[in-house]
Amino acid sequence: MRNINIKKGIYTAVLLSLLGSTTMYAQKVDALKKDTVAVDAKDEKNMMLNASSSTGPRTVNIGLPAGVAGTSVMENGLPVSYFYWPVLPTRAWRLDASTIGFETLNLNQTALRTGDVGISIATYDNLGTDRVFGNFDITGNHYGLMKATGAISAPINKNGLSFAAGFYLNYDPGTLDVPFKKYYSDQTQLFKGALTQKYNGGRDKISIMYKYMNTGGISLGFSPFYYNGDGSIKEIPGIKIGRSSFFEKSGKVWMKDVYSGNMIEEDMFDQNKWKTHELYLIGENKFDNNWNLNYTFKLAQTKGSQLIQVLLGAHDITGYNYMDGTPVEGNAGIQHWLFSNPEMTIKTLSGVLNLNKKTSTHDFNIGLMGAMYNPGEYYTKTSTYYTDVKENPSKVVDNSNQIFQFDQYGQIKSIVGNEMYNIGTEYDSGYERKLALYFSDKWNINSKFNVGYGARVEWQKVKGTYAPRYSKTGDLLAVTARNADGTLSKDKSKYKAINDDYLNLVFNTDALYKLTNNFGLLAEAGYNRQSPHLESYAGQYEVEAKQNTVLSGGLGLYFNHPLVELVSKGTFISKNNYVGRMDLKLGNESANTVIYYDIQTLGWTTDFMFTPFKFFDNSLKNFNLHFLVTLQDPVYKNYSINPKFPSGAMLPEPVKFDDKNVLVVSKFLLEIDPSYSFGIDKNTNARIWLSGRYYSKQYANLPNNLYYKGHWETFGGLNINYKGHFDFYANFVNLLNQEGIGGTIGGTDLYNQEQANAVAGTIQGATYIRPFTAEFGIKYRF
Repeated sequence: MRNINIKKGIYTAVLLSLLGSTTMYAQKVDALKKDTVAVDAKDEKNMMLNASSSTGPRTVNIGLPAGVAGTSVMENGLPVSYFYWPVLPTRAWRLDASTIGFETLNLNQTALRTGDVGISIATYDNLGTDRVFGNFDITGNHYGLMKATGAISAPINKNGLSFAAGFYLNYDPGTLDVPFKKYYSDQTQLFKGALTQKYNGGRDKISIMYKYMNTGGISLGFSPFYYNGDGSIKEIPGIKIGRSSFFEKSGKVWMKDVYSGNMIEEDMFDQNKWKTHELYLIGENKFDNNWNLNYTFKLAQTKGSQLIQVLLGAHDITGYNYMDGTPVEGNAGIQHWLFSNPEMTIKTLSGVLNLNKKTSTHDFNIGLMGAMYNPGEYYTKTSTYYTDVKENPSKVVDNSNQIFQFDQYGQIKSIVGNEMYNIGTEYDSGYERKLALYFSDKWNINSKFNVGYGARVEWQKVKGTYAPRYSKTGDLLAVTARNADGTLSKDKSKYKAINDDYLNLVFNTDALYKLTNNFGLLAEAGYNRQSPHLESYAGQYEVEAKQNTVLSGGLGLYFNHPLVELVSKGTFISKNNYVGRMDLKLGNESANTVIYYDIQTLGWTTDFMFTPFKFFDNSLKNFNLHFLVTLQDPVYKNYSINPKFPSGAMLPEPVKFDDKNVLVVSKFLLEIDPSYSFGIDKNTNARIWLSGRYYSKQYANLPNNLYYKGHWETFGGLNINYKGHFDFYANFVNLLNQEGIGGTIGGTDLYNQEQANAVAGTIQGATYIRPFTAEFGIKYRF
C-alpha cells in the first residue's frame, strides 16, 4: 500500500507556464494608486475556475507531480503562508471584494518573489481611495451555498487620510448528502480594515491593515467505486460519487494521545477550525531620479486543528461484526485512514522591501525579503478503521466482544472500531528563518530584442528536534523517542537535533526577439535550488537532508495578428532529490522505506487566441476562441527500491522505475475557452462563455500497469451588466457531470501485469471533481 502523503494530496497541481518575465512587485503597486478599482478579470477567471474546490485557485501543473509544485498565493507582496502545511492558503486567504489587484506569476516570477517552484497568484487589497467606492456580491447555488462579500473605501479628510473595509462570508454545505446538521464543507468569516495616510503632497503613503479570518468545515473528496480493468470505473449501487456521504454515521472517531497513550474520542466535524489574525504595514515612497520604494511587513498568527479522512481501498470484512455485535453480511468493506492534529499555533513575521527604477531601456528591481517562522510543536495522531460499503457507512470490527487486540505492528486495535493507532505519527518542533536578496531587470536592448534576467540569494535556517524510530536504511535505532505503541517519549534527550543552514539560489532569464512586427522567437531558462523545511523531518526515519535543484527551460515562437495570437514552445523541467516514504507489501508483510528519486519532463505547449470576426461591423467581432494544448512526458529517473521486510526478507533484486511515467500527471492536456460578448440595449451588455479542460489518462501505480481514464472539466456562464453598476450572473460547473476520478491504487507498486489485471472489479477509493453545480449571483458596485 502506498504511503499516502495527505499534505501533498490536498495541495495539488495543472498546465505548463508560458512566457517568462521578471517584472516585479512595483508594477502592480502602480495599479493600486488609481482611484478606479478593477481586478484583472482574465487572470482571475482562468485561475479561479477550480473543478475540485469552490474556495481556492485552480492548481497548475508544470510537469512535476501534483502537490510538489502547486499554486502558491501572495497577498500584498508576501506569501499568504510561509509553508503550505498546515496553513493551507485557503485557511488564511480568500478572493474577496477587497481584492483590487490580481496577477498570475509564471515559473520565473514565482521563483524570484518567493523561491518556490510552480505557478502562483498575487493579490492586492484595497487600502483606501480618494473617492467613495463600494463593491458587494451575493452568490448561491442549488446545493444551498450562501456566500456574500463586500467592500467599501472612502476619504476621511482632505489631508490624505482614507479607509477601506471589507468582509467575506461563506456557508457552503458542499454537494454531499450528509446526515449531520452541523456539517459544512466550508464555513468562513473574513474581515479586513485599513487606514492609509498620504504625505509629502500625496507623493508618499503609508497604510496599516488588519485581517481576521475564521474558517472551518470538513470535505471528504474521496469516494469508493468499482475499478474496471480498462481504467474506467463503475459506481457502487446506492453510492453516487460526489453526492453520497461516506462519513461514518456516528461522526465520532477514536485516536490515541501521542504522549500519554490515552484514548481520545474526537468529533470529526469539530476538529477542523482555523483562526488567523494578521497585521500589515504597507508603504510607498517616491524618490528623485525615478526610484520608488515599496514595502510590506506582516505579523501573523494562525491557530487551529484538523482531522482528515481518506479512503485507502477495499478490505475483506468476512466474519466481522457491527459495533452492536450484529454479524456483517457479505465481505465488501473499505478502509478509512485518519490523520489528526491537535490545536497548534503558528506565528510568522515577514517582510519585503522593493526598490524599482524605470528608464527608457530598463526596469530594475532590487529587493530584500525575510521571514521568521515559528510553528511550535507539530505532531499528528493517526488511526484506521473499517466500514461496510454503503452511504453513511457503519464501523465494523473483527470481534466486537474482544475490545483490545494487537495487530502485526504491536498496536492496540479494535477499540470502538479503530486500530493501528499512531502508525503514521509525525513529529517535529522548532523554527525556520529566511533572508533573501533578489534582483531583476527587463532590458529593452533595441526595438527588436529584449531580455529579462534575475537572481535570488537566500539564507535559510532550520533548527529544532525530530523523533525518528528507524535509521536511513530502515533499522531500528538504539535510542529513539518513538515507542513501539506509537507514543512519543517525554525524555527530550531521545530526540534528534536539527540545526541546518542552507544557501538557496535562483537564476533565471527570458528573451524575446522580433523577426518582424508580428512574428518572433522567445526563450527562457531557470535554475532554482531549494532546501528541506521542518516538515521534511516529521516522519519515522532519520533524514538525510538534501537540497534539490529545479532546472527549467523553453524555446519557441510567437505570432501576433488582430485575428490570431499564438505562442508555441518546447519546454523542459527537472527536479532531483525528491524524498518520499513508501509502505510496500510482500505477501502478508509490510515494509516502510524512504526513497530518493528524480523527475524530468519534456513538453510542448501551444497557446492560441482566435478572434475570427474582428473586422466585422457587428457584434460578432466580440467572439473569441482560446486554445491551450500541452503534450508532455513526465518520467522518473534514478528511482530504485529494495526494502527490508520485518522477517528479513528482501526482493530478489532492486525494483527500478526509471523512465516510468509520473503518477497522477497527464501526458496530454487541452483547454478550450470560447466566449461571446454582445449588447442587449444601450444600458445592458452580456457575455456568455464556456471553458473545457481535458486531462488524458493518469497512471495509478509505479509500474504503470494501472491507470484512470482521461476526463473533462467543464464550466460555463452568463453575465449581464446593467449600466456598469449591476452584474447578474449564472455560472455552471461540470456541465458534462463527469466523476473525474484520480489518484493512486494502494498496495500495487510491486504488481506485475497479471496481478494488475486481477484488480479489475475490486472496490477502490479515489478523489473526484465537483458534480454538476449551478451557481447564481448578483454584484453591485458604486
